[in-house]
Amino acid sequence: MASGLRHERHSVSDLKMHLVCVTKYRRKIFTNESLELIHKSFVEVAKKMDFQILEFNGESDHIHTVMGATRKSEIGV
Repeated sequence: MASGLRHERHSVSDLKMHLVCVTKYRRKIFTNESLELIHKSFVEVAKKMDFQILEFNGESDHIHTVMGATRKSEIGV
């Protein structure tokens, strides 16, 4: 059974972040193609900065992403 904890040399962590990005005035500007491009960009950045995209979805006026990171990740410190 996986606990979801990240075991590093000197720490054990379970850091999760929920990021919501909303368009100005909730304008409906995101298309399926733009959401796919944003998701691809998030995955590329996640690989470079040592965190995971656990969940990503969105609609025409906002996106949601849940990220998991270690303490040493630049986004969590």
